[in-house]
Formats: sequence, C-alpha cells, structure tokens
Amino acid sequence: MESRDAVIRIQQQGDQYEGHIVWQLHDTYGPEDGPDLDGKTVTDRKNPDPSLRSQPLTGLRLLWGLRYDAASGAWLDGHVYDTDNGKVYQCEVRLLDANHLKLRGYIGISLLGGNTVWSRVPAGTTPVGPARPATVAPGR
Repeated sequence: MESRDAVIRIQQQGDQYEGHIVWQLHDTYGPEDGPDLDGKTVTDRKNPDPSLRSQPLTGLRLLWGLRYDAASGAWLDGHVYDTDNGKVYQCEVRLLDANHLKLRGYIGISLLGGNTVWSRVPAGTTPVGPARPATVAPGR
C-alpha cells in the first residue's frame, strides 16, 4: 500500500543522489501515542543509535548513495533508512514515468526485497492532508 504521509526531496550530491524528509502529515505525536509524547515533535525513536533517537524525522536523510547507471536506466547502489524499524536496506530506484518512481529495498540481493511506488509532488505545492502525493522522484 502506498503511503501519502511524507514528502522526500531527492537531490544530487556530487555524483550521487540522496533524499531527506521535508514534510510529514503528522510531525507531532498525538494522544494515541500516550501522554508522554502527545504534542511533541515526531523523532527517530527506532534508530539503533540511542543518541540519535531524539532527532526530528523532518530533515532526516532517508536515502543516500544512489548513483545513476545509464546502461540500466536506474539509480543503483543506494541505501534507504526505514524509520518504522530503524533498519537500513540496500535500494535501487527506477522511474516508471515522469511522476512516479519505484524504489526497491532489499537485503543482500535484489530478489530478496520489496517495492514501493512514490509519486512526485508538483514544485511549489504544500501537501495538505492524506490525499496529496507522498514523494518527489529524483531528477537526472
């Protein structure tokens, strides 16, 4: 299922691409998260490094190390961080069309992984509510 609760800005850094969380539908915890968290900024609570668990998710680097491979038409050799479990997976990205990309996260070999489709957010728009697209596709 495609999530529409965050915007990831993917930009070129040297000869690689990386992505940071720039917007979240829920950037503060709600009452369902308990009275100790209610109203506080959402943080990287699942990070395996205890010293990083208090860093806000907004601004967090989620993708890194992707390099464009013209022969395959894909961005390869990257890593993606899963904020839900604090794990880092290898990843590759392919454009499906001008507004959608497929990110494949995996452990070891690409056959052992899963796909997710991300949608481009039009430049200059601010997402509002769950009906907005989830992510920004990388440019070439």
